[in-house]
Amino acid sequence: MLRDGGTYLFVGGTTGAFLQVALLGRWSGSRAMKMHATRPNAADLAALTKLFEEGRVRSVIDRRYPLSGVPEAVRYLESRRARGKVVVTCTATAGPVQ
Repeated sequence: MLRDGGTYLFVGGTTGAFLQVALLGRWSGSRAMKMHATRPNAADLAALTKLFEEGRVRSVIDRRYPLSGVPEAVRYLESRRARGKVVVTCTATAGPVQ
């Protein structure tokens, strides 16, 4: 959900996903969509990090899954119902993996 006056920020992803966001944004009507394509570099990523740390930009997380839940997470993504990021959490093991 984008609040009134909010801006949708798209970083990374495929060309198809970028075009989908650009095209759907034109028909959303209720929110302003600003698109900017660039190759990420250290300075841009540092600026984005600062915005996140200041709370000026936030990521929308739809669901979280443990590593063992990857099949379920993939099914959820394939259903196209996700309205934010789907996160898979990996935890450290007690020792090195052989």
